[in-house]
Amino acid sequence: MHCRGVQTAAPSDGAAIGHLAKEGQWLHALHYFAEAKTQQGSVAMASCRGAIRACKQAAAWDWALATLGAAKTDPACAAAALVACRNRNKWIRSASLLMDMFSLAMKVDIASCTAAASAASDAGCWSRALSILCNAAASRLVLDEKSFLTTYQLLQQSGKDALNMILDFEELTSAQFATFMPWALASMGTSSPEEMHRAMAEAAATIRHGALDPTSLASLWWSSSMMGATNPSFVSTLSTHARRQVHEFRFQELLMVLWGACGSAKDQEVQIVFQREVAERLYKFDWASLPKRMQVARALDTLGSLWACAFSGTLTVNARSRIRAELLRFGGLLDRIQGTYFPKTPGGLRPLHDDMQPAVVFDAWDRVVLFKPADYEVHDENSDLPQVSMFMSAMFCNKLPILYDDELGHGFLHRLDVPSSGLILAAKSFEAYYDLQVHQSITQVVERSARCFLPSADPKFLHYCERRCYSTCPVPFSAISIG
Repeated sequence: MHCRGVQTAAPSDGAAIGHLAKEGQWLHALHYFAEAKTQQGSVAMASCRGAIRACKQAAAWDWALATLGAAKTDPACAAAALVACRNRNKWIRSASLLMDMFSLAMKVDIASCTAAASAASDAGCWSRALSILCNAAASRLVLDEKSFLTTYQLLQQSGKDALNMILDFEELTSAQFATFMPWALASMGTSSPEEMHRAMAEAAATIRHGALDPTSLASLWWSSSMMGATNPSFVSTLSTHARRQVHEFRFQELLMVLWGACGSAKDQEVQIVFQREVAERLYKFDWASLPKRMQVARALDTLGSLWACAFSGTLTVNARSRIRAELLRFGGLLDRIQGTYFPKTPGGLRPLHDDMQPAVVFDAWDRVVLFKPADYEVHDENSDLPQVSMFMSAMFCNKLPILYDDELGHGFLHRLDVPSSGLILAAKSFEAYYDLQVHQSITQVVERSARCFLPSADPKFLHYCERRCYSTCPVPFSAISIG
């Protein structure tokens, strides 16, 4: 395969450039490549690949784009050029190169497609972005979580125009189309009952003719839930296919099935199987193997599924206990990494007589209840109002790492029970944070009270909290009797 300035002969140049790149002498490798191209007018494809490795080592993405663009008909060169475009935010060149690769039936990875589509979407070119993802699906690439999320955002931004573009894309295979369309309609949330019924009927016909992969099944579970599809036959078919492949689902897909099974129908059998699998995966999971952001995201998704199962009344006692234990294990890991230290404080119930200043109302060893006056913010860096978080930091001598963790809301969780009460629940440790989050997820909203979150609290304080939260005329702190 030839292209301008590139030939498939002269392997010695390629070997020399490859050796220099392998030895870490990337600058020499690139100079050798440039000289060979100038003297010979063309260089071997192997030389291009060697120069690509040198560019990767040096992160010399501008050089990669300038010297290797002519070699885009070679899969290795084209893939490297995509990386270069992505790293230099050259989304137009990246999108153009991807379309060339599709037209030449060259292998393209879904990560490159998603990155180019995301960049195009950020630049306001939603049609180009969606075209890239449709071409990826037509090339039989398996759309991953990021590609689905990007498509979801495009559908939310562009609505019917984006949907019509997908409908007109005839290259999509029937199976992909049948599972993708319900998901697309559910994502938009504005489709007519006729459109939703037709999409679900096509999906049902597809799964009757053969087993679907876990990604497609997870998508259909979520879609059917969002669109309120409760046909017993359809749900039963989904359940049968899902249970047979439960061990092949990725963790995120397990959670999608739990969400869908909770919303579309209370399928106890699939719920029990998938709750058990989630608990088992968490038990075996090495939290330390992921970056902090991904750890927190996994924990948050797990809490969301706990809430869905509890809300639908399908959460088993065994799953609740095991999943809670694993989330506490993760919280304990964060405490050890961050060096959480619990300073000695008086603890217990504190008498207060001023509703104009923040105060510690109840102090347990790993959690605390604070009073927030009306003219205070809990935590908002963009606000000029006084911050309760600053008060808490000073109160506990800046010894609580969770107070500085933006991803976990600085440890603040819940207002007991209505905003006007002024009572704020906060965790002193990461383990306590996840313990409180589990309680918040599995306890129905109408049943939430201080009693759920503070089991060791003084009964007088719990009674006071309930009076203050549910009274139409908030009870002042001076009304509480301690003795």
